[in-house]
Amino acid sequence: MLNTSEYLSFKSFTILKTIRSQKPKIKDFHKNFSVLTVRNLLTLKITKVFSKLL
Repeated sequence: MLNTSEYLSFKSFTILKTIRSQKPKIKDFHKNFSVLTVRNLLTLKITKVFSKLL
């Protein structure tokens, strides 16, 4: 069983892989990348909160 942070990083990796395999336009890629970055920052914050709770 994966722990929360491993699962989240795996999920973001999968999303990145999907984006790469689709080879979108540069503009779309930058849009997706910024969304991913924000999402990763949020998951980092969530993970920190979870680790404090545990």
